[in-house]
Amino acid sequence: TEEVLKIQASYNVYENLDADGNWLKLANEGQGLQEISSSMLQVSQLASTMNIYMVMNAINILLMTMRSLKLMDFHPDVGMITRTVREAG
Repeated sequence: TEEVLKIQASYNVYENLDADGNWLKLANEGQGLQEISSSMLQVSQLASTMNIYMVMNAINILLMTMRSLKLMDFHPDVGMITRTVREAG
């Protein structure tokens, strides 16, 4: 199943920030804190997935560039580049 990421503009974490004492008392037995923690975990997982995707794209671009240079080996000017790379390797 596909899980949809829903980020709220604000989360009701604390019961009353204007109270004179115990202003860190959690609202609804910490439900808001659990919601924001869950949302941040989803964002972190999304960022990790995006990093993997970007690395795979970079590898793909590198391989496609190498393939294109190899296919242009017949051309005198571009062939000089490919022959230099081949002899250096």
